[in-house]
Amino acid sequence: MTKKILASILILISVGIVFFTLGHFIEKRADAKYEERVSENISDNSSVENDSDEHSKANSSVSESGENFNIKSGSFSNGSSQLPDFKNIDISVKAASVFIKHGDKFSISYELHRDEELVTSEVRDGTLYFTTRGEFTGEKLIHSSYHVTITVPKNSEFENVEIATNLGEIKADGLKYKDGSFESNLGNLELDDQISENIHCYVSAGNVVLTANSQNADVKSEAGNISIDGDFSNDVDIKTSMGNIEFSGNVKNLSKFKSSAGNITVDGDFSNDIEIKTSMGNIDFSGNVKKLGTFETSAGDITADIPDSSIEASCSMGTVMLNGNKMGRNLQKNSGGSLVKLKTNMGTIKINS
Repeated sequence: MTKKILASILILISVGIVFFTLGHFIEKRADAKYEERVSENISDNSSVENDSDEHSKANSSVSESGENFNIKSGSFSNGSSQLPDFKNIDISVKAASVFIKHGDKFSISYELHRDEELVTSEVRDGTLYFTTRGEFTGEKLIHSSYHVTITVPKNSEFENVEIATNLGEIKADGLKYKDGSFESNLGNLELDDQISENIHCYVSAGNVVLTANSQNADVKSEAGNISIDGDFSNDVDIKTSMGNIEFSGNVKNLSKFKSSAGNITVDGDFSNDIEIKTSMGNIDFSGNVKKLGTFETSAGDITADIPDSSIEASCSMGTVMLNGNKMGRNLQKNSGGSLVKLKTNMGTIKINS
């Protein structure tokens, strides 16, 4: 009983530390990351226009022809235009959602908060640049209509796609690219039918929903749930500090799933090593492990459907069950195939083999 009380106290202290530090981390990271992106785009566009008449001329040219799409700086709160073809996307905004959808031609439309200044908006050397700056506080901005919407033909293929917003969501459907990076400090990511070599997703506070056919996936949320469905020919690395993880699919190489506080559910075929770890939460696994599987939770239950695998299972306070039968606190079963190690400090391990 004393061990249980001590373990519970340690868990509560850990949760308190996570909540205390997370808010400070998100705020600092948001400001630093955004200022870095804006500085890069400003340095690439040193000829910033300051005269209001020049702004008006640039704005009118946007409405007339996508070939002249080039606003270096200004205070325009909305606009739309057809665009010339481009192979790369670089968008960094402060308080707007970013949407990419399919259409007949390349085009852009946007509506920004009155305090969000347009820094760069142009197609240059095959890359669409759209960058803003401003200072904003308040969660209500996430639910606003401020947005940047990019329309691309359905069969478009891109080299690099980089999209970042501080306050807003990111949605993209049916994109094909080599390298993709999607980041929101306060907002959800919804990325459906992505085809890529490498995909990176990050949110400080928000959920990630991803369906993809990719080589590598690197997905992280500081506070939010992650749901992924897809096939990956190389590595996947999925992490959340506070939130649940759900994964369904196949991975050819290394697989890592980690949550500091949340449940992890994994279903699929894993050709190489797979690691599933949560400090506080349950683990539910169903699928095939071809090499080494490591499933660990400090406080929670583990349920695993692992046919044809050798097993090493242990729990400090709880019971190991194999095919419905109680086996005590430790179990070793040699099936001659892959090895799956299961461990919980406080919880039950249920294995179907």
